[in-house]
Amino acid sequence: MRVLEERCYEPLGSSKTIKTNVRIVTATNQDLAQRVEQGSFRKDLYYRINVVKLELAPLARRKEDIPLLAEHFIARLNKLRNKSILGLSHETLAIFMRHD
Repeated sequence: MRVLEERCYEPLGSSKTIKTNVRIVTATNQDLAQRVEQGSFRKDLYYRINVVKLELAPLARRKEDIPLLAEHFIARLNKLRNKSILGLSHETLAIFMRHD
């Protein structure tokens, strides 16, 4: 909490305070506002991380993104692994599109 609030921390076993300049990105599939109301998520942490909120529908509700994501990851892995995979077969893509 101190890092989020004051942008400084003390490493474990040290008495020296270190300043930091970081951004924290969080993600969840839970409704954190509801969890705060239920008392199962810290209110103070929620308000510190809830600065910019992006809600993204589950992939199951935006299946049109599946081919684009597959192409992106294949291209990325081709570059990382020095491969030349051209893409997914029609059968594989159809299986992905049917999956919930």
